[in-house]
Amino acid sequence: MKEEFRKIYSYLRIRFPQSEIMIVSDAIGCRHYLSLSKELGIEDLLFSKDYSPDFLGDTALVMNSQMFFSFRAGGIGQVPLLSKMPFEMLGPLMNEIPLNKNEVTSWQTESQSFVVLRKHQFEDDRESDLNSLGFQERANRGSVG
Repeated sequence: MKEEFRKIYSYLRIRFPQSEIMIVSDAIGCRHYLSLSKELGIEDLLFSKDYSPDFLGDTALVMNSQMFFSFRAGGIGQVPLLSKMPFEMLGPLMNEIPLNKNEVTSWQTESQSFVVLRKHQFEDDRESDLNSLGFQERANRGSVG
């Protein structure tokens, strides 16, 4: 959704002002987000399909990143979830069972944050999910949102 995309872009730009932001998706997703970015006047994004033709190439792009962010994303999120790379993910769990309230996996580090959201078909107010952006930073300061 356009408003979600704008808010997430603004959040990432503030949190990582010196970093490049790459949208990692299939060709259809890259075209969609390129169109949204043009509509919103966002001109500094990179798109994985300009660098990688397939899922394995996308996996290499993700694993060579400094940080992974996702909001209700797809299967590519399994790559960082099964690693120790820094990530901030917000989304529902499908078949995964979290280790405890604050950890999805036993190897999760302090640089990894997963906020469990309700599945989109059960959430009437998806925009309220954006209130969890920065969950890890607030938790580290002692005020979990």
